[in-house]
Amino acid sequence: VASGQVSTATINEALSRIFTQMFEVGLFNHPPTGNLHSVATNAQSAAFARLVSEEGTVLLRNQGPILPLSMSVGSIAVIGPDGTTSPMTTGGGSAHVNAPYVISPLAGITTRAGSVVKVSSYSGTDPALAAATARAARIAIVFASNYETEGQDLPDITLQHNQDQLIEAVAAANQNTIVVLNTGGPVLMPWLDQVKAVLEAWYPGQEDGNALAAILFGDVDPSGHLPETFPASMSQMPTSSPAQFPGENGQVRYSEGIDVGYRWYDANNVTPLFPFGFGLAYTTFRFSGLNVSSNTMALAAPGPDPDPITVTATVTNTGSRAGADVAQLYVGDPATTGEPPRQLKGFERVVLAPGASTTVRFPVTAQDLAFWDTADNSWAVADGRYQLYLGDSSAMGNLPLRGQFSVISTTGPQGVVVSAPANVTAGEAITVAVHFTNGSDVTDRGMRLSLGVTTGGMPAPESTAAAKLHVRAAAPTSFASVGPHGEASATFRITVPSSAPAGSYQFNATAAYTTPAGRTTRAAFAQTTVLYQNLQAAFNNVGITSSTTIAQGNYDGSGNSFSADELAALGLTPGRRVTRDGWTVTWPNVPPGRPDNVEAMGQSVRVDASGQALLFVGSGVFGAQSGSGSIVYRDGSTQSFELSLGDWFGPPAGGNEIWATTPNLNRRDPSKGTHAVSLYAATVPLVASKTVAFVTLPTNSGMHLFYMGVR
Repeated sequence: VASGQVSTATINEALSRIFTQMFEVGLFNHPPTGNLHSVATNAQSAAFARLVSEEGTVLLRNQGPILPLSMSVGSIAVIGPDGTTSPMTTGGGSAHVNAPYVISPLAGITTRAGSVVKVSSYSGTDPALAAATARAARIAIVFASNYETEGQDLPDITLQHNQDQLIEAVAAANQNTIVVLNTGGPVLMPWLDQVKAVLEAWYPGQEDGNALAAILFGDVDPSGHLPETFPASMSQMPTSSPAQFPGENGQVRYSEGIDVGYRWYDANNVTPLFPFGFGLAYTTFRFSGLNVSSNTMALAAPGPDPDPITVTATVTNTGSRAGADVAQLYVGDPATTGEPPRQLKGFERVVLAPGASTTVRFPVTAQDLAFWDTADNSWAVADGRYQLYLGDSSAMGNLPLRGQFSVISTTGPQGVVVSAPANVTAGEAITVAVHFTNGSDVTDRGMRLSLGVTTGGMPAPESTAAAKLHVRAAAPTSFASVGPHGEASATFRITVPSSAPAGSYQFNATAAYTTPAGRTTRAAFAQTTVLYQNLQAAFNNVGITSSTTIAQGNYDGSGNSFSADELAALGLTPGRRVTRDGWTVTWPNVPPGRPDNVEAMGQSVRVDASGQALLFVGSGVFGAQSGSGSIVYRDGSTQSFELSLGDWFGPPAGGNEIWATTPNLNRRDPSKGTHAVSLYAATVPLVASKTVAFVTLPTNSGMHLFYMGVR
């Protein structure tokens, strides 16, 4: 912010997003007070924890149906440490919570079964012993889990610790096998066809066992729906290659574009194991009576959005018991947008008694239809026909209701861009161009293009009033107009004062005009950098001190520095020309205790010279330091380079050699004793036939440079 690279407005915008959410949940008006542990253990909190676990559990499979369990079932075997001694109730890292208590599934099932149903258990992971326990019971429930933490990515989505083999062994021993998964995301299920039921409980928290028992015995209807897609195999995933998942050499390639999650499966006609939004219940539901409030949404020029399209439908519980479902509305854009085939735009959870019906209502706004137009760098709403799909998952087979509507007379993109040189020199005159595009279906009138500078010390344009407005569209009037899909341009001459400080500056372009909806303004920004005239002009660190100026030194961030006396013994005094290895270097002409080197933070430094190579003299602090920089030649071509400098306390880094070493340094704390410190030389080859205009240094504050020059 201090250098102008980031504006205060940007910081304020970021903070406003954070504060808005904090206000929304009451953190400012009602900060947490009292003993939070006691709050989490009261009856109300325990009931809420149980409710969250119950409503979040997803029933994925229920053959028979085997669930809910009857009290006449006779005997149940609870198998696996996740169901007995070590339930996986929470994730790792900042997702981890030390619960005041945990009800295990074994405890919850035993309490709910009472004396009527015999409950046995096996807490180990040996498939043979698990099968023996399962064989002795009428119902076998296997609990399996995956541990996930923010500190470590998963290598795949298989169940950990050979739990697939455990499930397969139990299923082979007992035809009434139920699997309960406690995972943080999708897992593969090679045993799915061998078991009667599958529940995904995620990480259910402290009321784990009570919530699960209530669902298993039918006290509560399972009503959770998947927030992500469960693939049938690793090869079926949108991230099927090792480069995509889990990544290679510390890098992950994100290549699915906008087809993220369920959108990828839909776009590629891939049928997953369980689709996004899927979830069964102990009852059944019917969707009927889709109604679309209007068959057209008409968008005018910029101004208030039109009323939303309202989509309604009836949901009926067609079963014999109460239950809940989640109605979901998906919208398909016109093919011209390049968007995925369907995208979720609304959902509503409904709880219904047997035979009861309710109406679900989903507004679809212009904002819901907007997509990011990369060509125009703005949000846009496309003309054309939009498809509607309503049901209870993203799979086409679960979206029985269909509808459509059209969007007409969209505004299209209306925007302004500003073009300025990326780098300028103090005292230089430059041209900045402002260009407006009217991509709408209406005429913009009273157009005015202006330009200003809001960052740094550069002045405003010399004569904005004299800038000529060029209109290419409908015949201009005395007020100037830009017709539908027309353009307007203006140019501004700016003189950069010779006294302008080096650094980053921001041009602000504004287009003000009148549409049928009223007066509006569009803005655009461009950054330019005023180059440092030479490396010495960029000096920002005191690296050399004398015995009387030690307090000013801070080469390494700990107050230590090179000794001027020690350097003088090597012939390195202010302003002196020193020749080493064929290079003639002018040592910084700076007295001890004043800034004499650059902490490399991406500064752009004018060079204006040609030669065989670029020489850097400096060192790293707290270890060898490296970074990427760039060279811009006068013809506009660029060259990137890697710069490495050894630690001033240690051996050289690759690609450079010790240039000078002093036996001692100036320490802020003399009691720490003496230590030799070094400077290093590193070279970067240049294109000999070209002239270097300027060099942008690496961004690494641990890298310090005393000299940069061309030979």
